[in-house]
Order: sequence, then C-alpha cells, then structure tokens
Amino acid sequence: MPQPGSQASQLAQSAQSVAATPSIFRIATFNVLGASHTRKGGDSFNHRPYQQRMDYAVQALANNAVDVVGFQEFEPPQASAFADRVGPAWGMFPQPGSHVADGRQTIAWRQEALELVETKTVTYPYFHGQTIHTPAVKLRVRATGDTFWVISVHNPATGCAVCGGNNDRWRQGAVASEVSALKTLSADGTPVFLVGDMNSKDAFYCQMSSALPVAFAAGGSSGAGGCQPPRPTPIDWILATGNVAFSGYLSDDSALVDKATDHPVNSATVMLP
Repeated sequence: MPQPGSQASQLAQSAQSVAATPSIFRIATFNVLGASHTRKGGDSFNHRPYQQRMDYAVQALANNAVDVVGFQEFEPPQASAFADRVGPAWGMFPQPGSHVADGRQTIAWRQEALELVETKTVTYPYFHGQTIHTPAVKLRVRATGDTFWVISVHNPATGCAVCGGNNDRWRQGAVASEVSALKTLSADGTPVFLVGDMNSKDAFYCQMSSALPVAFAAGGSSGAGGCQPPRPTPIDWILATGNVAFSGYLSDDSALVDKATDHPVNSATVMLP
C-alpha cells in the first residue's frame, strides 16, 4: 500500500480526486438564421447583415455560459465570421471551408473546457430527400477525462416559405436515422447528445421517446401515462442517451437573441453519469 506522502500515494489521491469530480458543462442548440435569408431579397424579416448578427450570436453564447453548441443554418460566411471572432478559443467541426461534413450544422466547443477526440458524420434525408452528412464529434472533458458524443441536425420542414412542398416523410426518415445513430454511438456506454432544429414539436418528442430511453433537457414524460411533451414545447431540442442529468434549462429569446436570429438559444447544464 502506498505510504502517505509518497509519490505513489500522491498519484493515487490525484486519481481518486479526478474520479470523484463530476463532469459538468453547458450545451446549447442554436439556429443562427442563414446569411442567405437576411441578404437583400432574402425571405427573412430580419435584414441585419450576418456579420452584425454573428457579433450578437457570440455574445449570446457567452451570456448563457455555453461550452459546446450545435449550430444550424450556419452558412459558410457565418462560419468564417464565427471563427474570426472566437479565434483558437473555440474548436469547430467541420472547419470553415471544409467539405468533410455539412457545415450548416457545425458543432463548436470551448477549448479550455473540452478537447476533440474523434469526428464522424451521420447521414439523413433533408428537403426533398436530399442526403445530408451532418457532423458528430466525440469530446473529452479536460477536468475529468470523461467523453461524450454530440450530433447536430436540422430536420426538413413542411409549410414554410422555402420548403417546396410537404417534407413530412423526409422529416420522419431523418428522425429514424437519428435514432439509429444514437443507438450506434451509445452502444459502448458513451453518452450521446442530439441537438438541433427538428422542425417538429409533439411529433418529434413522441417519435424519439418511444424509440429510445432518452432524457430531454426541456422535460416531458413518456411511459404508462402516454407521451406527454414538455410545455411550452420547443422546436429546437436537446436530448441525451444514458443516465445524463439535465438542469437549468433555458430558452433564451431575449432582445439580443432576437437581433441575431429568428430562433431562441436553448441551453442546459449537463452532469454526465
């Protein structure tokens, strides 16, 4: 047995301290409203240039103490603008200009708190059945060594100005693909987070909760009492596999966020099992 004060004892105590430290961080989903929607002639009511809106978006992340975020509608000029503003303090997958994954769903994380372990893509149908290869990243909590996956998605909508018809079957197919990805990535026990603009409220919650034992940051319940989505019901969701504990869920629709985009920033504090 290591003697008190010995190097072996100190290493053992250090290992015990790390093991006893819970992995806590804050995760968000953030549809930043694509630059193409707010340019001259775009379909959005928000006509602020994307450069100005990105300033507001970065501030919103800071205001909500976000450590890792899944973006949607994160078009190439916005990705470059974000990278310019945050510099090396944030990691990103994919990197601006890369074609290894669909950058409109970029995942970004604070390098001080988290480090990249592995990247993958998840394939699902988008508008009109177009194939999307969305990013997935495996991250490590620097303080504890615990790892987890994050997938960011943007499921196709029906009934919007630029939807081009009914995309219900493609959206349902997208959720089925996401269920499959959650099962695959969590098979070894690693927690997996799915974040994104699902373009669906009750139907998404009930389809996902009936397929997998997952926790939703916004709450809700599914079981013997039937499917009961949280109220108010978001369209931008955060959920996780495993015994992940969520707290401090916030849907930020402040004046600052309204200047940045047409969605709230939804975030929650996570404690890994």
